[in-house]
Amino acid sequence: MSIVDVASRTSKKTKVIEIKTSNEETYYLSNFYPSKIVFEDVEFSTVEHCYQWCKFRYGTEDELVDEELDRNVHAEKIRQAPTAKHAYQLGNGKYCQINPNWEEMKVDLMRELLLIKFDTYPELAGKLIATKNAAIVEKSYSPFWARGSDNKGQNMLGILLMELRDHYIELLNKGKRTNGPSAANPLSQDK
Repeated sequence: MSIVDVASRTSKKTKVIEIKTSNEETYYLSNFYPSKIVFEDVEFSTVEHCYQWCKFRYGTEDELVDEELDRNVHAEKIRQAPTAKHAYQLGNGKYCQINPNWEEMKVDLMRELLLIKFDTYPELAGKLIATKNAAIVEKSYSPFWARGSDNKGQNMLGILLMELRDHYIELLNKGKRTNGPSAANPLSQDK
């Protein structure tokens, strides 16, 4: 689904929220937002660090051949990158061959990482829910994750965030709650 499709699904009165790292109000939606997450028992500074790490990570060191071990070394450099931007750059350079299944797994992985992020930070989940029915659009040049330079990108990050928001709203409507107490998040459990 492209950004054009997202726009056509929404009425002219529907609010559009653009994810920009320079916008304090929407930065929390970005994968660059500083929000530590744990994935496969490993801690990451941001969703972006984890996503880029997963491109190269292969099994445990004792079951790897040299080429795969090099990928794991590169993955660890990504995990320890000082910023999300640096992790992104390391993950998109031509340092090592990425996981051969990457294209098939990247959307489901991102869906899982976003769920981990917003479940870990109930106040962010509350802010996501508060976007109500607004269209969420990643404003960058990626033709897959964002609107792209020609505004015809697939906006997959925005779509996944809207799916997650709908999931949380559905849980609220069913009277279910997620873990993690927070006054800012209506999904949080009361203590």
